[in-house]
Amino acid sequence: MSAQPEPCMTNLKEAVFLLIGTYNKYASVEGCKKTLSKNEFKTLIQTEMPELLEKSTCEVGINKLFTDLDQNGDNVVDFQEFVSAVADLACCYHELCPNE
Repeated sequence: MSAQPEPCMTNLKEAVFLLIGTYNKYASVEGCKKTLSKNEFKTLIQTEMPELLEKSTCEVGINKLFTDLDQNGDNVVDFQEFVSAVADLACCYHELCPNE
């Protein structure tokens, strides 16, 4: 039985794998590898999306964003909570830059 060729990596599929890879990169630093701790989340935001935070209120902004994302209140951000936030962010960017 021969292996089937790898299907073409479409833009959307590449975006999904990039999202998963980015989450896993930061989630694997400490503790549970399937969730983001507050410190892991802080590093992710400061590295990947620094424009989301104002420098003068950086720590306050990260804490509020983390609390808002942690929908079930377990003090970690799981992948579903993270993806939901990224989808909301994508909608905001789409409204700012429609049909470019």
